[in-house]
Amino acid sequence: VGQEAINRGFLQAFCEGVLLALYGEEPEERDGGEDEDKSDPPRRLPRGSKVGFVTYDRHSNQDWRYDTENMSQAKLEQAQMLVMPDLEEPFVPLGSNGLFVDPYESKPVITDLLRKLPELFSRHKTPEPALLPALKAVQASLAATGGKIICSLSALPTWGPGRLFLRDKNDLHGIETERKLFTTEHADWRKVASKMVESGVGVDFFLAAASGGYMDVATIGHVSALSGGETYLYPTFLAPRDVQKLTKEVEHAVIRDTGYQALMKVRCSNGLQVSSYHGNFLQHSFGADLEIGTIDADKAIGVMFSYDGKLDSKLDAHFQCATLYTTARGERRVRCTNTVASVSETLLEVMRYIDQDAVVNLIAKEAATRMSERPLKDIRNALTEKTIDILAGHRRVSSGSHPPGQLVLPENLKEFA
Repeated sequence: VGQEAINRGFLQAFCEGVLLALYGEEPEERDGGEDEDKSDPPRRLPRGSKVGFVTYDRHSNQDWRYDTENMSQAKLEQAQMLVMPDLEEPFVPLGSNGLFVDPYESKPVITDLLRKLPELFSRHKTPEPALLPALKAVQASLAATGGKIICSLSALPTWGPGRLFLRDKNDLHGIETERKLFTTEHADWRKVASKMVESGVGVDFFLAAASGGYMDVATIGHVSALSGGETYLYPTFLAPRDVQKLTKEVEHAVIRDTGYQALMKVRCSNGLQVSSYHGNFLQHSFGADLEIGTIDADKAIGVMFSYDGKLDSKLDAHFQCATLYTTARGERRVRCTNTVASVSETLLEVMRYIDQDAVVNLIAKEAATRMSERPLKDIRNALTEKTIDILAGHRRVSSGSHPPGQLVLPENLKEFA
């Protein structure tokens, strides 16, 4: 709830997005009628789901804080604000059970709160938010059950523990050390991200650099990337131009089906082995299970396999991906995906059935992984060389049926070329 969020209409648009996600449109807005029953709104979240609200800002008396809105009693006429000013060792007011309520039992209180928040903080001209202490407190409140954090930010968090600074001063572009801009070396942010994965908590960030300012997405986004969340960036947010986009993306992030405290394991037949994983997850050592705070249908993980022996063309190759996760209803489930693939000794046959989308997706994920390890120039050259190797390999095996010098492209990789 910083100054930029208020001035640019970001806070109000974000609150509208949360209301839309929880309750959808009113009946008269959906069907144009006024006679429908408004007392029983459609439930958009699974039964048993609870919500809580935390605001963080710089107070006018320089008492830096984040405020927790207490709605643990459905009979309250309005939300109660609890102030927690300790940024060094943040704690959870009322304990983890006192901050969350059923959003449908407390609809009047929540609706009133979200509609009043922009006005409530309109007099607080606070350009420097303290984000990391707020994340620590919310993580502690969700540690026992797991959950999802939907977080908005409109300015670089330059105060309190985990304060960030302007790193991109245009003096690192195009040189060896440019890769430092695409990762974080901040130990506190890495620690918080790891704790969220262990607790089954994921974060979706909505970042609005209202004036096109620097946001250090590499550091802030590291928390969402490691925990299985998502980062939305609005470089020059302006209301009302970007309001609809923001509200729809907030709605989608809140109501999409999500699994928590996920563990993933990939297995394959003899003669093959997993060589690398690409995606958002935590893996303590290669070969260990992938740990994911939250996972949903919008997430994908790429797996690369390599030969470690000889495959028999008379037998099929088998692959299995097993994911253990907790549903929003608290049920622990296992989802297994089994795939059987034919083994061929002929490269032309492989090229005939190759999946172009899968090839491009894996190459892109591999390149993104290397951004924190190698200069961008080297990554671009490696992409070019990989493309040449694929097309040249196909040209060699198909040269018998085409004259020399003729351009020969695989049927399923024409757009790739």
